Amino acid sequence: MNIPALQKMNFTSQCLLHKNKKYTYQDQDIINIVCKGKIEFLPLKYNYTSLLYSLSIENEKFKNIKAKEIAECSNCIIHYTGNKPWNNFCLRAEYWWYYYKHSIFKDENFYIRNYQVMSKKILLDYSYKEVKKIFLLKSATPFPKCYLHKEKWTFDS
Repeated sequence: MNIPALQKMNFTSQCLLHKNKKYTYQDQDIINIVCKGKIEFLPLKYNYTSLLYSLSIENEKFKNIKAKEIAECSNCIIHYTGNKPWNNFCLRAEYWWYYYKHSIFKDENFYIRNYQVMSKKILLDYSYKEVKKIFLLKSATPFPKCYLHKEKWTFDS
């Protein structure tokens, strides 16, 4: 983001003019309206959403349009829209749990309450075929190891 440019255009004030309007994706819709013509779209790997994944496997038209980009998507950022890994099963939840377990914020009781409960729920709620399909999902290339050290991120390739 170009902070000086946003300040110059009174970005916050412009966004607040839309706060009482009804938008499907409030934050993203307002940003797209306020910054119309000034936005460059990033590749999917920087905002891979669970909604995007659902569309890519359920909607044939969408799949054909985005298939190549989705196939080449080695996710850098997974945006958990909708279901969250800590209270429901969702796309690539295993990555969230991996980094949670290795973060300074890990709470063993939270992990046991949520991760193990969700694992049991998956096995009880889904047929074997569906469970197999879910757990075989993998990104095109693995994530690098990354660690949060209070103030900064470090990455290992």
